[in-house]
Amino acid sequence: MKALVKTNIILAIAAFLIASISIAQELTLKDGLYYKKGMLYSGIHNEYYPNDTLKSKSQFKSGVLNGISTFYFDNGKIKEQCSYSNGNKDGAWIEWNINGVKIAEANYKNNKKHGNWFIWDANGNLVYEMQYDKGKKTGTWTKYDSKGNIISKKSFN
Repeated sequence: MKALVKTNIILAIAAFLIASISIAQELTLKDGLYYKKGMLYSGIHNEYYPNDTLKSKSQFKSGVLNGISTFYFDNGKIKEQCSYSNGNKDGAWIEWNINGVKIAEANYKNNKKHGNWFIWDANGNLVYEMQYDKGKKTGTWTKYDSKGNIISKKSFN
C-alpha cells in the first residue's frame, strides 16, 4: 500500500512539473513585443507539436526576434530557417520540402527583400532566379524549365 501511495505522489509531482514547464514556455505577444512572465523575453524559445516533436526554435532579444528561427515538420525535418536582426527580417531565409529538398532561398536586409532569390521545384531543379535591391526588383530575372533550359528572362533597372 505504501508503495502505491509513493508511486501516486511521484506521478502527481511529475505531472505538476511537466505542466509548470509547459506554462513557463509560453510567450505572449503584445504590441509587437514578446513577453514571458510579464517581462520582455530574451533567450531561446522552443515550441512543440502534440507528439512532443520540436515545432520551432526561435531566438529573442528584448522582446523581438533576433537571430535564427528554425521551423520543423512534425517528422523532425527542417522546414524553414529565417534570420532576424532586432525584429526585422535580415539575412537568409531558406525553405525545404518534407523530403528535405531545398525549394526556396531568399535574402532580406532591414526587413526588405535584398539580394538573390531562388525557387526550386520539389525535385531540386531551379525554376526562378531573381534579384532585389532594398525591396525593389533589379537585375535579370530568369525562369527555367525542369531540364534547366531558360524559358524566359526579364530585366529590371
